[in-house]
Amino acid sequence: MMMMGAFKKTPAAVGVFLLGMGIQMTQSRGSLYVYGMTWLILMVIGRGWERWLQIIGASGLAAGNGVLYLLSGQVDVYRSIGPKGNTSEWMSRLLYYDDGLDMLASRSFGYGHLGYYHIHRTFQTGAAYKVKFIHSSLLELGIDHGWIAMGLGLVLGLYVLCVSVRLLEAVGSINHC
Repeated sequence: MMMMGAFKKTPAAVGVFLLGMGIQMTQSRGSLYVYGMTWLILMVIGRGWERWLQIIGASGLAAGNGVLYLLSGQVDVYRSIGPKGNTSEWMSRLLYYDDGLDMLASRSFGYGHLGYYHIHRTFQTGAAYKVKFIHSSLLELGIDHGWIAMGLGLVLGLYVLCVSVRLLEAVGSINHC
């Protein structure tokens, strides 16, 4: 009987392992931070099986890092994901956001589709740069379609989060302490 329960949980374990491996291989720091926060939440509220999922997920991260290390000799794919990261990239993002907020303040109904891409050069306050996206979905929504769309996007995101938590509680995936 115990063996049957293990077979039912195998797809979840494989999925968590592959998710961790995939996140590490994409080198997306934002996704890695979300994955890490989920891991911490499971550590606090999880029991039994959820604790095993933490170990399996961490193994997936390690496997993804191993694949990147093996590829690093042939392909330039490995970039730092540590907390310091690439300082110039971090500063560039802050500059994008600063310019984006100025754009949003100057036109509250937005600039239309790909507005940031077409207009941001006139708002540049620092180094010259040319990017297609501002790397913030909510701010991009505001720049393209205005404050109202940005507010609706925020409300929709919070609604989806609340519904997801309620669904997880309903199926018993979240154990309260």
